Amino acid sequence: MCYSVGKKYVDIITEFTVEGILIPKALRNIEDKIQNIDEIIHIEEKYYNQKVAMTSYKCIISNQVCYLYYMGNNTWFMDEIFLC
Repeated sequence: MCYSVGKKYVDIITEFTVEGILIPKALRNIEDKIQNIDEIIHIEEKYYNQKVAMTSYKCIISNQVCYLYYMGNNTWFMDEIFLC
């Protein structure tokens, strides 16, 4: 089995909680359709190159676990996995 993991930039619809926490609610797919995020399982702050902070969201979308990342400046991406 072979696989490749990369990142794919995506449009995310979000909301803030009353505590000020940014929560992704849905994403816009390639066909310009909205896919709801069914559940946020875990939120974690991470650091890239010890300088850039990002927030990792472990989510369930369409019964599949995926990871969304927010890097600030309205920049969101998700892991893109290809299996063969």
